[in-house]
Amino acid sequence: MRKIIIILLASILLANYAQGQLAKGTWMIGGNAALTTFNTRSPLGPASGTSILITPAIGYFVVEKLVLGINPGYSLQVYKFNDIQHSNGHSYALGPFVRYYLLPADHIVNLFAGSSYQYTIGEPGNSIVNNYSFFIGSTAFFNSSAAIEITTGFSSSLDEKLTTNSFVINAGFQVYLKKQ
Repeated sequence: MRKIIIILLASILLANYAQGQLAKGTWMIGGNAALTTFNTRSPLGPASGTSILITPAIGYFVVEKLVLGINPGYSLQVYKFNDIQHSNGHSYALGPFVRYYLLPADHIVNLFAGSSYQYTIGEPGNSIVNNYSFFIGSTAFFNSSAAIEITTGFSSSLDEKLTTNSFVINAGFQVYLKKQ
């Protein structure tokens, strides 16, 4: 019984301490890592593959619960064409994002929805790709300035030859910094 009371008291204290910093004027710094599987159609025929994506992010809360920011990215792709031929590629990206938190700002766990755009330069061939993403996710705050998050969503990449649609799951870490 004593252990239960201690755990309950610690949880209450943590809940009061671990309020998310979603107020206007807060900076959000962190990023996500993703493992993506995809299918695409190309002039060479159908292709499938896997991509590993690392996306740092920096954002600013322009009003409570609404953050605008930029997210550079790096991606490594492994393609399989016509079930035989394998190919590797790298890409570098930069673009804006918007995110809105759905629950009250004082919740330890909060839900969010957002979208992003990234202008991507891919290798080999220096291809230019426009990537649009729509996502939902959950943030769990450790304390008043650090949180982990899980995000899932849809991504569409468009260039002059290919259209790639992807289902994405991200895991990430964010730090929220508020000027006192």
